[in-house]
Amino acid sequence: MRPRKEETKFTTLEGKERNISPEMLMICDKQKIVAVAGVMGGMNSEICDETTDVLIESANFSPSSVRKTSKELGLSTEASYRFERGVDPNLTIHALDRVSEIIADTTGGKLAPGIIDVAVTKFAPKRVELHVDQVNRLLGTRLASGEIKRVLDSIEIPCDKKSETVLICSVPTFRSDIEREVDLVEEVGRVYGYEKIADSFQTKLSFDARFSEPSPTDGLKEFLAGAGFNEIVTNSLQPADVAGFYDPAFVSLANPISEDMAAMRTSLLPGALESVRLNLSHGLKNMKFFEIGRVYGTAKDTQTVGNFLEPERISIVLSGTADPMSYDRKEAIFDMFDLKSEVERLLRYLKLDSWDFISYDTTKVYEQSLKLIVSGMELGYGGRVSEMALRKHSVEQDVYFAELDLSRLTALRKEARRFRSLPKFPFASFDLSFIVNDETPAAKMMESLKSAAGDMFRDISVFDIYSGEGIPAGKKSIAFTVALGSEERTLNDGDIARFIEKAEMSLRSEFSAELRKQKS
Repeated sequence: MRPRKEETKFTTLEGKERNISPEMLMICDKQKIVAVAGVMGGMNSEICDETTDVLIESANFSPSSVRKTSKELGLSTEASYRFERGVDPNLTIHALDRVSEIIADTTGGKLAPGIIDVAVTKFAPKRVELHVDQVNRLLGTRLASGEIKRVLDSIEIPCDKKSETVLICSVPTFRSDIEREVDLVEEVGRVYGYEKIADSFQTKLSFDARFSEPSPTDGLKEFLAGAGFNEIVTNSLQPADVAGFYDPAFVSLANPISEDMAAMRTSLLPGALESVRLNLSHGLKNMKFFEIGRVYGTAKDTQTVGNFLEPERISIVLSGTADPMSYDRKEAIFDMFDLKSEVERLLRYLKLDSWDFISYDTTKVYEQSLKLIVSGMELGYGGRVSEMALRKHSVEQDVYFAELDLSRLTALRKEARRFRSLPKFPFASFDLSFIVNDETPAAKMMESLKSAAGDMFRDISVFDIYSGEGIPAGKKSIAFTVALGSEERTLNDGDIARFIEKAEMSLRSEFSAELRKQKS
């Protein structure tokens, strides 16, 4: 019984010639191969009408060796099925005696005396400790050690007492399925009878467990899920041409798994667009996604260890319909205002006090775009994804995307919130409209109005931006709703007039703004 030294051909019992590789275990005589070990015999050793002498071999083969040979030859037999699943290694001599007895009884043959036994490895019964209290705990029984011993003895698993509560069990080699104490417990339950185990209801409450506080990221995910978003998790590895489209200074891998995973992502946008494409292909057209993950870049021009950066980012993805059409309203499609609103909702959750949005020129990635400024730092960007970027990912509907630097935003959050008592006096709410240059940002004007209001400030919002008839070329009208109040008294007309005068002077000085109309 040996592997071949070189590849050869061999005709198996069913008459098919097969290629035998050197790794396959074969049964041979002095001149030739007579069988594929554990799989099938050969035509050259087949019993026929002229056969007078038969050599009977009984062997045990490694399951992995038989499985490998059977798969490689594409030959599955009853023998290989048995050997692949493991048989009793100590069964060989008993099987040899039994088959010899059957042949002699049915054919009248004469048995030659003697057996040649070649045992490469001795297989002794496995010894496993079995604790009585473990049996009773798992089964819900109250069995004594003697009763457990009788149960196991009845299925040929002899036991010796190590103590009153511990048995040493000798697992026979034909029970290869029994390896651990819990396997013996299962055998006790099976033979003893599960129907004999009395019903019981036991409840144990433990208050000792200590649960760690959820991380800020976990809370953020719950918040966004509650706001109607679904989380996506995308691959941080991308094709080099995709990574290069978004940032030529991407980090490339020295030994990529494949061309599709040759570069590290520099933005969460490519993965988001792939998720949009996948969902569109499955018929889902309205999407609100978010992702929290790391992007990768270099602090310097050289890609050496120590120069790499991997900040944590969070992305917001909107595509499709924000509000479906109904009998009382038209369909509302996601736009830039929805994106800005969702980003502001996120910033408020992060307990930030103030921020600015600045629009910037169209790029190959964004057609309408804005930057997020917090504490003088650019900590986010986004906008309506360009047609060029959408085509690169085969996306056929508008996508609005924002990506924020979560690491730095989290560092700026203020844990202590400032609360103001409920107002004792009514607010004064009125509208102000100013004519300004087209490029003047409304956010800057709102900051100036808040500054002019001082302690009286309560709220401000933009309710209209207009350009066209009645407005000079290159100009626009921005209308604000302002709410003022005092904690000491009700404001009068004089307070409002003084504020409007101060606000008008401030905006004229800062933005060359012209007050258009006034309501109180």
